[in-house]
Amino acid sequence: MKNKYLNIPLNHKTARFSKRAVWAWISISLFVFLICWFSVHAWFNQPDLTYIPKYTESILSLTPTRYDWPILLKDFGLIPLLENRPVTLTTIFPLLKNGKISLFFLKDGTRVLAIKSNENIFLNSTLKEYGISIQEPEKNLYFLSNKPIFLEKNKVSLNRPILFTRLGTLFFFKENDIQEVIKIRTDTNGYAFSLPKNSLILESIEPLDWPETLIAAVRLPKTMFPSNTHWFERIFKSYTNTMSRLNTYISSLEYKNVTVLFKKNPSTNYPEVLFAFSSIENTQTNTQEVDKALIQHLLAIKHPDQESFPMPNNQKRIEYILHPEKIDIQEKTVNETHILFGQFKTSFVAIARNAHELILSTDEELLNLWIYKPEADSSEKDCTKNSIAFIYPNKMDSLLWSDLNFKQKDHLFQFVSLFSKISLNSDKFKQEILFCY
Repeated sequence: MKNKYLNIPLNHKTARFSKRAVWAWISISLFVFLICWFSVHAWFNQPDLTYIPKYTESILSLTPTRYDWPILLKDFGLIPLLENRPVTLTTIFPLLKNGKISLFFLKDGTRVLAIKSNENIFLNSTLKEYGISIQEPEKNLYFLSNKPIFLEKNKVSLNRPILFTRLGTLFFFKENDIQEVIKIRTDTNGYAFSLPKNSLILESIEPLDWPETLIAAVRLPKTMFPSNTHWFERIFKSYTNTMSRLNTYISSLEYKNVTVLFKKNPSTNYPEVLFAFSSIENTQTNTQEVDKALIQHLLAIKHPDQESFPMPNNQKRIEYILHPEKIDIQEKTVNETHILFGQFKTSFVAIARNAHELILSTDEELLNLWIYKPEADSSEKDCTKNSIAFIYPNKMDSLLWSDLNFKQKDHLFQFVSLFSKISLNSDKFKQEILFCY
């Protein structure tokens, strides 16, 4: 009988998985799981907007987690949500079924609140006491307002699932369709509103050691600078031809962008301002004479002479007469910057030029700040990194707020006054507004 041998090749590689392959499969599986988990979580955190009030202009839809709610209640718990009614987040929070809430802003200034609740809201004694109008278009979905409103079935898709959870979304409507969507998230400094990205990359303002009286700053490219706005009239108290004189002067400049600083003047009801035009080229000749004439004109506008003339029936006619020739212009050079300036009574106006900038300022402190550019501390940089505009809401007086002309102005003021600083930041990846404590 012949011996039988097993034919087992001793040098053949086994079919075992290598450690590298095992870890690769684990990593891929974990990644897919996280993607699915975040997507499902984001989907179920979408707003319940099956109905919307007619004539809606914008919607603030909040989908906070249980970790977000304590922060929201602390920051905004006492702000009225409906006009002329003391209904707040603190009032509504105990009634919520899923923690979601939506606030509708209508064309006529009306605000409408939408919530889901397992309670019978019609029997709520607090809402009855406040005289709240309550509508229930479908089971457990309630709309609250100070008057009955017309509801219609939502035909616009507002479900925008995203990978990571957000605090809420702000929708803007135009002609019954979504015009813009702004995502809201919490931030280490406060809250961040992510804006729709555009192709325009704006140069940021360098963080400086700003004075306590600074109200706001903004940097704009030449194409966006509104040189014909009524801000000039408010700043220079113009009642003659200041606007045309300034527009003529600015239109003669070739520049890349302009930085505008606003400072509160405690002794007057008007802000002081600085305009810094960068990468400057001037198409005028005799620039020094032109600069001197503009300084004299602006100072004369702010402090005209008055002459009265008798009229019939013991009346008097008062005329305001400008005497720019009475104003002396001085000059000096500071930090490689040549400055022409004039001081008349309580007013100051200067025009400064260096190799790359032209500066027009009505305040000496702002002028020195911009020439020397003292660096800011780290806390200032945190909120204004890549900032193209920022504002200190609590330093804005009634004069500046009176320039805002829209129905929700008072509601906006209540919101922004909770923050020490608001900054519009922009880089090549994103644009967002930071509301910083």
